[in-house]
Amino acid sequence: DTGKGKGKGKGKGKSEHKMKQENMMWVGNLSSKVTYKELFEHAKTGGEAKWAEIWGSKKGGTVTGVIEYSSPEEVITAIGLLSGTTLGDEVIECDVWEKKPKKEKAEGEAES
Repeated sequence: DTGKGKGKGKGKGKSEHKMKQENMMWVGNLSSKVTYKELFEHAKTGGEAKWAEIWGSKKGGTVTGVIEYSSPEEVITAIGLLSGTTLGDEVIECDVWEKKPKKEKAEGEAES
C-alpha cells in the first residue's frame, strides 16, 4: 500500500447542511476577513443561531453570509438586533433570506 488514496476531502465545496429557508437570515456587507465562526458567534447575540455560512471573494470583494436560526420569529428578532452592527471592520446588513427566482427564458429564445 503506497498510501496514495483517491478520496477527496469535503474541502471548500458546498455544505451538506440543509437549512429551512424560513429560518434563514441573509447577511450582507461582510468583511472579507470575517470567518464563518466569527459570523456564527456574532449571530448568537441576536438569537438561537444554529448554523452560519459565508461565501464570496476572500480577496477584498463582496462577501455574503447566511445564518440559520431556530424559527422564523428568531430571524425577525435577529434582523432587528444585528442589522447595522459592526462585525470585523464593516457595518453589516441583515434581511430575510429570499431565494432568487429562476430566470425565465426570454421570448423568442430557442428551446434546446
